Amino acid sequence: MSEIEAIRNALCRIHDMPNGPARNAAAEQLVDRAAQTGDTGLLIEALLTLILAYESSTERAKMFVPFAQALRLWDEQPTAFSPDQASRLHWVFKWVTSGMVGHAAIPLATIEHWLAEMRQRYLVAGYSLRPVYAAEHALARHIGDVDRAWKSHHAWLAADRDEMSDCQACESNGQGTWLAEQGDDAGALGAWRR
Repeated sequence: MSEIEAIRNALCRIHDMPNGPARNAAAEQLVDRAAQTGDTGLLIEALLTLILAYESSTERAKMFVPFAQALRLWDEQPTAFSPDQASRLHWVFKWVTSGMVGHAAIPLATIEHWLAEMRQRYLVAGYSLRPVYAAEHALARHIGDVDRAWKSHHAWLAADRDEMSDCQACESNGQGTWLAEQGDDAGALGAWRR
């Protein structure tokens, strides 16, 4: 079996591992091994696997680095991405942008930059801005900007759903929680019923 085949098999098996440091370490090693092969598609898959491993663990803050690497590859070699990998890269943008909100060490200007970057990349890719408005809403709530939170909430509701949208239950939960926090109990119950 070639090294590339061995890495591909290991990438498939890593999804069966329990979330946590051991899975993250295994994914980190696969990124290093994939980078040494010179196979860009394999490296992309390894990076996306590592991002998922980090997202599903207590080491979420580590996902920013492999995401930046994958995004750089997208900018340099978009044709190296399969349609599935391109979709997953855009999907992960939501995790990265919302994940930054909970880290005090990340300046607000950096989060705003990534939010703008997400908006631009979703527009270029032809995706709805619904997830962008949801991320903006989360940021506005976090920093206590109620006016912006309301504007982004309304824009979120008005934007079309597409394959980048979170599931209806996840969206309804977030929307209902916001309305409950604002004292609109009837609106919250309506959102949660959707």
